[in-house]
Amino acid sequence: MFQQEKSLKRGEASRPQEKVSISNFSSNPPSNLPRNKSKPPSSIMTHTNNPKNADMTETGQNNHPNYYARRRSSHALVRPERHRPRRTMINNRTERVTPVKKKKDENDSFLKKIFKFFKNGEINDSPFSYWALSARIITFWAPSYLLSKLGGMKQPKVTLCLIIAFVSSILGFLSIFFHNLTCPSESEAYRIPFSQEDPPSKRTFIDNPIIYGNVYDFDKLRNFFNILHINLTNDYKNADLSAIFDNTKGQCDKFDKLHNVTLNCKVKNPFGEDSLYTSTGNCIPITNLNLKPIATLAFRWQDLEPNSLNDWKPKLLLYSGIVMDLSSYFNDTTDDNNRIDQNSPQYFVNNQLFEVLYTNFTNGKPRSRDISRLVTYSNEMQDIISCISSRYQFGVIFTLTAGCYLNAIVMLISVGTVVILTLVRIIMAILFGLILSRKLIKASKPGKMADKPLYTIMLVTVYSEDKHGLRTTLDSLVTTDYSDKHKLFFIVADGMIKGKGNKHFTSDICIGLLDIDPEMRNVTPCSYIAIADGEKRLNRAKVYAGHYSRKGHRAPAILVVKIGSEGEANNPKPGNRGKRDSQMIVMNFFERVYFNERFTELDYELFWRIYYLMGVTADRFELLLMVDADTKVSPSSLTYLVSAMKKDPTIMGCCGETRIANKTESWVTAIQVYEYYISHHFGKAFESVFGGVTCLPGCFCMYRLKAPKDGAWVPILTNPDIVSEYQKNDVTTLHEKNLLLLGEDRYLSTLMLRNFPRRKMLFIPQAICHTIVPNTFSVLLSQRRRWINSTIHNLLELVLVSDLCGIACLSMQFVIMLDIIGTVVLPSALCFTFYLIFTSVFDDYIQILPLVLLILILGLPGMLVIITTHKIVYLLWMFVYLLALPIWNFVLPLYAYWHFDDFSWGETRKVLGDTGKDEHGDAKGKFDSSKLKIKALEEWEYERQCMVKSLNKHRGKLDKIKRKSSKGPSSKSSKNP
Repeated sequence: MFQQEKSLKRGEASRPQEKVSISNFSSNPPSNLPRNKSKPPSSIMTHTNNPKNADMTETGQNNHPNYYARRRSSHALVRPERHRPRRTMINNRTERVTPVKKKKDENDSFLKKIFKFFKNGEINDSPFSYWALSARIITFWAPSYLLSKLGGMKQPKVTLCLIIAFVSSILGFLSIFFHNLTCPSESEAYRIPFSQEDPPSKRTFIDNPIIYGNVYDFDKLRNFFNILHINLTNDYKNADLSAIFDNTKGQCDKFDKLHNVTLNCKVKNPFGEDSLYTSTGNCIPITNLNLKPIATLAFRWQDLEPNSLNDWKPKLLLYSGIVMDLSSYFNDTTDDNNRIDQNSPQYFVNNQLFEVLYTNFTNGKPRSRDISRLVTYSNEMQDIISCISSRYQFGVIFTLTAGCYLNAIVMLISVGTVVILTLVRIIMAILFGLILSRKLIKASKPGKMADKPLYTIMLVTVYSEDKHGLRTTLDSLVTTDYSDKHKLFFIVADGMIKGKGNKHFTSDICIGLLDIDPEMRNVTPCSYIAIADGEKRLNRAKVYAGHYSRKGHRAPAILVVKIGSEGEANNPKPGNRGKRDSQMIVMNFFERVYFNERFTELDYELFWRIYYLMGVTADRFELLLMVDADTKVSPSSLTYLVSAMKKDPTIMGCCGETRIANKTESWVTAIQVYEYYISHHFGKAFESVFGGVTCLPGCFCMYRLKAPKDGAWVPILTNPDIVSEYQKNDVTTLHEKNLLLLGEDRYLSTLMLRNFPRRKMLFIPQAICHTIVPNTFSVLLSQRRRWINSTIHNLLELVLVSDLCGIACLSMQFVIMLDIIGTVVLPSALCFTFYLIFTSVFDDYIQILPLVLLILILGLPGMLVIITTHKIVYLLWMFVYLLALPIWNFVLPLYAYWHFDDFSWGETRKVLGDTGKDEHGDAKGKFDSSKLKIKALEEWEYERQCMVKSLNKHRGKLDKIKRKSSKGPSSKSSKNP
C-alpha cells in the first residue's frame, strides 16, 4: 500500500523509481487490501517495532466525530524525554462526562461545597478553578452585576488589573518610598557634607548660621533674636553663633563652679567691630531655641585632618560621633608660647585627659582622630569629655543608620542583579549568535545538503492578502536553494475571503498562481471537523494539486480552500475558521498518518494527492515550515533551518530573524525596526542558549513533525497531547481565550516546551526573512494588544514547568519569571524612571544607582548591535526606538491590560463584509455528525477502487451502447436509400 513501510527505522522506506499516476494507482490496489473491514492491518508509523507502542493505533472505536478527544493517550504514546506527568493548564476545562446529580447535593451546605471545591475543583459538578475562586475573593467589593454596568467588565479582568497594579506598587515602593522609609532625611539628619577642601564661599550653608554644628534658617533665627531684643544683621550669615548659646545642659556646672569658669557669651561680627550678646551678658540656654535645624554639618574622616590649603586650621577630634572643634579651647588654655596654662579657668582636666587632648595635636596633626576609646579609663574622664564635647561641638561624623545601610544593601543587590543579568544575557546572546549558531549550520552550504535532504512541508496560511503579497511569498519559497523534490507547498486559504482592495477572492488568486494539474481541476468539497462550535464545527474544503514555478524552480503544491458548509453560502466569510484551524488541518492529517488512525474525507484527499505529486507517502515528511502570506524568505534560509534540524535531532523547533520590509514607510514602522532586531538577537538568542525560545513567530518558523530516536520515531508536533490541546474549541475562560484566540503561535511554542521540556527550541540568526509590519498606529495598537496579552498568559503557563533547562537562578524558569515581572511593570517602571530623572535634575539629592541602572539597560544593547551587525545605522534606529519609549512601555501595555477581555483582531487585516467581530467560532445551530465521514485509509481506498471499477464498468456499457447506436442508423440507411 503506497510502498508501505514495513520497518520503523529511518530511511528504509524507498521511493519508487517511477512516478505513480492516478490511473496506475487506482488500477493496481494492494494485494493485502482488506475487504469490508474497519480495522487497519498495521501502522504506517514505525512505532510498532517497540512492544510498548504496539497498541498505538485506534481500534474498536465507534464512528463518532469526537473519537480523538477520548484517545487513550496513556497507552498511545511513549515519551522517553519526560520524567514526570504532564502538567495541565492553569484553567483546565477538559471535557468530562457529567455524572447524574443527586438530590442531596442540591441541599449541601456552603462548607460542604467549599470542601468539594478544594477536593475536586468543582462546585455542583460544574467546572471551576482556583483562579475563579481567587478572582471572586479579590473582587469581593465589586459584584458581577455592578461590574457589568461599569463598561461590561468582568471579575477576571479586574483581578488581573489589580494584580498588575499591586506588582507595580511594589516596584514603586522599592524604587522611591523604600528609601524614604528606611533612610529618611531625618535619619540622615539632612546632613550637608562639609569639606575643608572647598573654600567657605562654596559651602552649601552660605546663607544660614551655625549653632553647635546645626544649620538654622536665618530668617527664623532673626525672629527669635528679635524677641530677645537682639539685632541679627546679615553680617552673621554663615557665622558660627555657638558662643552666645549654652549647649552643656548642666553637664559642666560642677566644673565651672570648681574652677570659677566665666563664659564669654559674645559673637564677634565677622565684618565689623560690634558683637552679638544678650542684655544680661549670659548665654542663652540651647533649650530655649525652639527651632528645628534645617541641616547638620557632617564631616568625613578626611575632614578631621587639617588642610594646609585653607587658612583655617581647626583642631578637630571625634567623640561618640560628635566632631569637636578644640581650637578655642586650646587658645584659652595656652600662653603666648603655646604652653599649657594650668591657671586658666578652662583648664579642668586631669593628667590622662590632658595627654589625650593636647599631645594628640603634636605638630598640629592628631595621632588618633577618634578618642572615644581613649577616654574610657575612668568615670571622671567621661564626665569631663561629655562637658567638653557639648561645649565645643561643631558637627557630626558622616555615618549611615541601620535603615540607610539596609537601603544601600537592597539597592546594591537590586542594581547588581539587574546589571549582572543584563550583561550575562548580552554575553550569552553574542556567544550564541557568533559561535554556537554557526556550528549548527556549518555543514550546510547554499544549494548543498549533506546526505539526503529531509522532506519538508511549507505551510502558507492565507487570509486576505493581495496577489502581489502572495506572489512575493511563494516566489521566495520556491527559489530557495533547497531541493525542489523534497519540499511541498501546503497552502491553506481560510474561507471565501475578499481582502480589502482586492477584486477577487483570495482563493481564486491562489488558484491563478498555481499550475493546477489538469486531472486535479474538477474537485469536490471534502468534509472535516473544524475548530468551532455548533454547526460551524463541520466544514468543507476543496483540495487542488499542482505545481508552482518561478525562475527555473518548480515545486509541487497542495492548495486547500475552505468553503464552508452548504448553509454558509450567504454568510460574509463562508468557511472562515481562523489560522489555528488552518494549522490543525496539517497537524491532524500527519497525526492520523503517523498513527494510522481513521481519516476524514479531507485527510484522504490530502494523502493520495501528496502521493500523486511527490511519489512518496505522507509519512516520509519530517519537517513543517510555517510562513505567513506577507513574508519574503531569503534564498538560503530554508537550507539553514533544515541543516540545524538535521544536525541536532533534539531540536524540535527553530526560527530565523524577521526583519522589516517597510522600514521607512511611516513613523510607526520606523519605531519597530530596533524592537524587532533586539527581540531576536537579544531575547531569542539568549533563550537559545537554554534551548527554550518561548515564542517561535508564526510568520517564519519550523517545527519537527517526528524525530528519530533509538532506531524508531517519536512524534513531536503530531504528539497527541499537543494536537488535542491546540485544537481545543471549548474556550470559555479569560485565560484560555488569551492563549488560543489571540496568540496561537506563541501558545503552540508553549505546548511544545511544556510537553518536551528536554528538547530544544532555537533561533537561527543566519535564516532571514522580511515581513510587512503595521504602518498606522491603530493597526499597531491592535496587534500589540494581542501580542502583549498573549505573552503574559503564555509565560504564566511556562513558569510552572520545572523541567526546563537550568537550575535556580541559572534556569529558564527563573528567566521566564523575570520576563513576566518585567512585562507587567512596564508602565510603572517608565513613570518611576521619569520621576528619578526629574528629581535628579531639580533636587539636591541624586539617586545615582537607579540612573546608572537605567543607562546600562538602555545602552548595553547598543554594544550588542555593534558586535552582531557591524552597522552603525542600527544605532540610529535605536535612538528612534528610545524616542518612542513612552509608546512601547506605557501606551501599548496600558491599552492591552485594559482590553484583557477583547479577543478580536481589531484593525488587523480587514476584509469586505467584516463585522469587526471574530465569528468563525460562534456556537450557532447544532453540529450534524451524520454528514461527517471517518474511515480507515484502507476503507477509503477500497471504496475508491470499487467506485473506479464501477465507473469503468459503466463506461464500458456506455461505449457498447454508443457503438451500437452508431452502427444502427448506418445499416438502416443502406437498406433504405
